[in-house]
Amino acid sequence: MGHDLVQEYPDLLTTYYRPADEVLGLPLSQLCWERPKAALLDTAVTQPAVSLTSLATWDVLRRHGARPDVVAGHSLGEYTALVAAGVLDWSTPSAWSGCAAS
Repeated sequence: MGHDLVQEYPDLLTTYYRPADEVLGLPLSQLCWERPKAALLDTAVTQPAVSLTSLATWDVLRRHGARPDVVAGHSLGEYTALVAAGVLDWSTPSAWSGCAAS
């Protein structure tokens, strides 16, 4: 999950994936890319992995000129939408508070 993005935009690794590993205390980038498939079936991994990949995708979309008038999300996606809207800083634990990771 997100591996193709990082191959195309290597700076996403240092901008998002490695810092998320630190913030969450979870080797999320490793689980996303080298995963045993079962790891991504665990909600504690799936939710932050989807959020992280969504944030990286949002970064790439912005680079290509995407400027939405509104953003929205459901459940954990609300946090990603708040980050995209500039309300939350993704690198703080509060932005990840909806994740089930422990």
